[in-house]
Amino acid sequence: MLKAFGSNHLYGQQYGQSKPKVLFLHGWQRSSKDFNKIAESLYNDYGISSIALDLPGFGASGYEFDGLLDEKFTAGSFDYAKKVADAIGGEFDDFVVLGHSFGGRVAIFLQSMLQDKIKGMVLTGVPIVADPTRSKVKPNRVLKTYKILNSIKLIPDSKVEELKMRYGSTDYKNATGKVRDTLVKVIAETNADLYISELKKSNCKIILAWGQNDTEIVIEVAERVIAEFPGRNITLIDIKGCGHMAPLEKPDEFVTIVADLVTNSLQNR
Repeated sequence: MLKAFGSNHLYGQQYGQSKPKVLFLHGWQRSSKDFNKIAESLYNDYGISSIALDLPGFGASGYEFDGLLDEKFTAGSFDYAKKVADAIGGEFDDFVVLGHSFGGRVAIFLQSMLQDKIKGMVLTGVPIVADPTRSKVKPNRVLKTYKILNSIKLIPDSKVEELKMRYGSTDYKNATGKVRDTLVKVIAETNADLYISELKKSNCKIILAWGQNDTEIVIEVAERVIAEFPGRNITLIDIKGCGHMAPLEKPDEFVTIVADLVTNSLQNR
């Protein structure tokens, strides 16, 4: 059953009655339901309670931020993390976070905000850095030209939008309004190595649990992250036989990973 968290209209599901020790953050255009099987198994098999949130603009949660009255405002990962931090408030003492894809972007900033509480992170399929297997693509020259012409009123907005829809990703095409603006912003955050900078502030255990066959966020992304942290408390787990939706494809593996992290990071403290 969905539950409202805090006073800022974030919804999600709580598993178990004891103080939660795990927070789940889902991917782009997904919802808290992605973690049903993992969360239920954690509680039934290990007695570990958890909360899975619907992030703003997805599932049951509306796209609501304090800055929306400013038409120039676009929420990025930091804004999402702040929204989550405000919502969970007193729900948690020490806990760990599992962030999938977009949820991992949010988790990285959340850990920076709540370093005294977040003792471990599991990140899976998260675009922490740009894909090192792809050559850097120069901005689409046609689109750039269209934007210049549009800025001086020589072509209408509709022509620019038509070009964006023709060449944009599936996620871009399926998003609208401010949610689409957020997508553009968080992609720019990856390209600017913003997430790596935030991770370097972290002092918690980090596990990169990656689908071996992930073609959206390839495992080379995780390998590059590992290379950025020699000697640090960060581990790569290669999950065989699954792709980008690893938490749905291999839930039992994630149950084990999260349960071990809770045991090692929280219960032994």
